[in-house]
Amino acid sequence: MVKKRKETENSGEFFTIEQIKSRREELNTELGFDFQWGDDPDLEVVSLPLGIHSLDEAMNGGIPFSRFTIFWGDQAAGKTTLALLFIAAAQREGLACAFIDVEKKLDPSWAKAIGVDIENLIIARPRTAEKCLEVLVELSKRNFGVIVLDSIAAMATQAELEASSEKKFMGEQARITGDIFKRLNAENTMSAIIMIDQVREHLGITFGNPETMPGGRAVRFYPALIIRVRRGTYIEEGTGDNKAKIGYNLRVVVDKDQHGQPFKDAEVPFYFTGRIDQEAALFATALSLDVITQKGPYFYFGEEKVLGKAGFIDRIKEDAEFKSAIQSNIDSIKEVD
Repeated sequence: MVKKRKETENSGEFFTIEQIKSRREELNTELGFDFQWGDDPDLEVVSLPLGIHSLDEAMNGGIPFSRFTIFWGDQAAGKTTLALLFIAAAQREGLACAFIDVEKKLDPSWAKAIGVDIENLIIARPRTAEKCLEVLVELSKRNFGVIVLDSIAAMATQAELEASSEKKFMGEQARITGDIFKRLNAENTMSAIIMIDQVREHLGITFGNPETMPGGRAVRFYPALIIRVRRGTYIEEGTGDNKAKIGYNLRVVVDKDQHGQPFKDAEVPFYFTGRIDQEAALFATALSLDVITQKGPYFYFGEEKVLGKAGFIDRIKEDAEFKSAIQSNIDSIKEVD
């Protein structure tokens, strides 16, 4: 029960839910501000899925529009590759995308192999962090579907570039990164903004995890989704001297998710041709949901019994009806959840 306050000159009755219900339209005019209400569809979180079930499941449906997502990890872990996969997914939906290549490492032929429509992708290579901010703001104002910044760690301010190599700029990168987040938070209403970051280590840390991200504390506070990208084991083919690495297991770990359960993870086989093994990813999802069960070396789907993981994945690839049945079971479980 609400405790009564002491009567004062400005005291009165509380504004009630009943008054809100009867005066919704009037309040915007009286208070001089265009309010939104909790049942406004514009407030719903809309995500861009990859179409890869295990990754989409870990990310609670994909990356969110009108919000920030961070991909961070070690070198060559697959951060840029994952960002390009999301660009390709957005382009398949007919959305314009942009890639801000601060590191100047984007390979158009590799992006094309992954599925990016490189001819219709805007690529910007701004010299300074201040120019990065300008480009990001202008693109977000035009409601681009996905905007990728690669990377936060590579950005340098105008002052840093013009100063001598001996001069130190403590906190300069954190300052400009905070400015970028604050400005974009005010301007961006639709775009899914992916920022890629690297791994650094705090010096002198004896206990706990010393790993951190460049860019100050803002890189952890502002994003709705933070994904740690890791490279798993290599995928090899051949034997002996003819053995060659043809891919690796791309693993994502959700460090932060403001719209779903954090700390989920997923792993999918990724090949250096730019292809993700969809059937292997489907198998992993089905196994985690107990759609497929294992007893010894055998895997079961209903009455179907297949020897070995590789044999089961081959069966999925070769039998379209078998694959469809597994997918239907997964979808039905997700609908219940």
